[in-house]
Amino acid sequence: MRSERGQLDEAVPIAKACVARSQETGATACAVVSSWVLGDVYQRQGRLQEARQVLQRGADLALVVDRTFLRPSLQAWLGASATALGDFAAAEGSWEEPLATARSIGNRFGEAGILWKRAEASANRDDHGAALADFAASAAILEEFGARPQLARVLHGWGETLRAAGRAAEGDATLQRALALFEEMGIALEAEAVRALLAREAQDAAG
Repeated sequence: MRSERGQLDEAVPIAKACVARSQETGATACAVVSSWVLGDVYQRQGRLQEARQVLQRGADLALVVDRTFLRPSLQAWLGASATALGDFAAAEGSWEEPLATARSIGNRFGEAGILWKRAEASANRDDHGAALADFAASAAILEEFGARPQLARVLHGWGETLRAAGRAAEGDATLQRALALFEEMGIALEAEAVRALLAREAQDAAG
């Protein structure tokens, strides 16, 4: 809940405590879930190496208890961390198999997350066409589910990528949608980040 609200500093100690306690007690399934949450929070904080380590541990544990539901998402998040660190080779294979697995069991919410992370990885490689297609596909699923926090975050990345691809007007419109969602939900820090991004772009255009 803290993570979804964007309260990342509050989410970290809770997720870390859950990882530690579940490992101490042998509750492997809980360790898998909490590793995913913690890895995601670290990723959003820019603590990429820590995210990679936690997500790798979660993916390894998921081989034992959960090959089809959570492991595909862990693999996708792990690939996104590796790509953000510039380790493109390590990210190979992080997308196709997880996507196929999520689709095979009808896990459309998981599919949306995997597409989102593949979009981020493509954007980090400056493959704007692939990134934009995946952002659009992910957003469509999340909008259908009404998953507003995740949708706002996908729109944020989508808007930035549209701008990087030279499509400034579409990028601004997408970022405005993200900002509206963040403001509606009271996710202040992420709303401020988008607001600052839009302000910088306006200044650059005026200059």
